[in-house]
Amino acid sequence: MRVEFTIGGRSGRQEKSVTVTTKDPADQPVTLWLVVDTPEPVAIRPTALFWTKGEVPEEKSFTIKGEGPAHATVTEATCVDPRFIPLLARTAQAGTDRLRVLVTDSSTPAQATIRITTQVGARPLVSVVTIGVKSPPASECVAAERRRQRCGIAKGATARHPTGRDAPLRPLPLPRQILPRLRCRLRRRR
Repeated sequence: MRVEFTIGGRSGRQEKSVTVTTKDPADQPVTLWLVVDTPEPVAIRPTALFWTKGEVPEEKSFTIKGEGPAHATVTEATCVDPRFIPLLARTAQAGTDRLRVLVTDSSTPAQATIRITTQVGARPLVSVVTIGVKSPPASECVAAERRRQRCGIAKGATARHPTGRDAPLRPLPLPRQILPRLRCRLRRRR
């Protein structure tokens, strides 16, 4: 019996099973496990970066590390979406690079990929990572809208933060002496 396992683009631990049955009715089928540990020629961590809609556009980064004796050198990083700017940065550690990503606009949800070309030994290797701006969870949006309505704050209003940057207005917590009165009113209404 011959079993062939095609690795393709897989890396890491791969487990596959083969069930062997014979014509003899007394024999039970036997399951054989093939376990292959394929090293990653280039490890990129994390595999995806996301900003939350409306978040202050700050820099985030990927770490790219060549595994094994042939260190990888990042030759190119491109993104077709102009809102995301990939910037390559060399590190002091041999075989390790940083891919810094700047987002220019986090006001609308978006998703894109960055194509990373690395040179591993004599051959080029292309990897793809995901980046994007995602909407906050629906529960946060509903709660924020209710707070704005309750406190009479206009949607999208901003205030000057003590650090000097603009920050969204948030309602102040209710004073402790008001909370017991509110609870009493709620109990009476039921």
